[in-house]
Amino acid sequence: MKKLLIIAAAASMLLASCASNGGAKASGAAAPEHPMTYYLDLADAGSEIAFQDNSQYGEKGVSTRQGLPNWTSLVKANKVKAGDKVVVTGIITSPIDIDSLMVGVIDDSPAANYWTNLHAEIEGGYTLTGITANEPYEVNLEFDIAADMKGNCKAQMAYGEQNGTPVSFKVERVRESDVGLSASDVPVARTQPKEFVVDISRDLAFVEMKPEYPWENGVQNTLADPQHYQATVDITSVFGPELPIAGDTLTFTWNTKPSIDIAALKIRFVENTSAVPGWWKEIDVTPGEGHIVHENLKAYEKAEIKASLVIGESPIEGISFCITYDLDAGVSGCSLTYAK
Repeated sequence: MKKLLIIAAAASMLLASCASNGGAKASGAAAPEHPMTYYLDLADAGSEIAFQDNSQYGEKGVSTRQGLPNWTSLVKANKVKAGDKVVVTGIITSPIDIDSLMVGVIDDSPAANYWTNLHAEIEGGYTLTGITANEPYEVNLEFDIAADMKGNCKAQMAYGEQNGTPVSFKVERVRESDVGLSASDVPVARTQPKEFVVDISRDLAFVEMKPEYPWENGVQNTLADPQHYQATVDITSVFGPELPIAGDTLTFTWNTKPSIDIAALKIRFVENTSAVPGWWKEIDVTPGEGHIVHENLKAYEKAEIKASLVIGESPIEGISFCITYDLDAGVSGCSLTYAK
């Protein structure tokens, strides 16, 4: 078994006493002090790491194959902050030889502009080398954290296309993860659905509706006729600090003013995050159809939309409205703006 340890610690940094013992605290005690050290084992992000083709965004020969182990649920009650340290552990087994595997700690949530490196940069980067096919490889990497986690906490693991097509790593545990909270202080996930009642007028103060063209082989054909007009708007924040679950109802008011007449405005729930394949998953109770929330909207007249929509499937990282209206001759799109 091979083992690699990279330490990028600043000698002058003194860790709080809660970090020296892993940050554990008794139930009901004060919240952990920062800066602190988190121990995050890859096994707590899943039993395997599935890599995807990242050729569109990755650097050739470096990061065109990417996997994103996810610890968000583990640290959401005590989020990683700038000045902290994160120690990543785990045993990975690859089915292929990999000459160089880049590793990082990232936040790819909408609140972090869909991609923020949480770790400080070091010369040469955080890299695992000499991974041999079917041979367990122990990971033990220490990261200095330079940015606050806003939504997600994930590892970024990536390698180049010269190693072949994307594969999956098997994962085994090295140690128990420690996020500064005792088990009794980690919030229990809610299982009973509830209703959220909100006015989303300012959350959707400006919505630009654009033509939605048919998808062909993963690419939109802009030479074809559009199917309808559409906007996707992230509404995760309207649910507060916790993500909604399947069965939750969102009862909302939306005061808006369209720039054109709209015969029928439809809305449905989708997930538009990196946690789902292709950044798109239908999570509505009626996937792909949408619910008519208002009819006969008039150009430049206030429309008070009131509706209750039910979430069909729990989102993983975030939730969005997919807003649509059908084609009208001579119309190329419109805007929906805040109306008092």
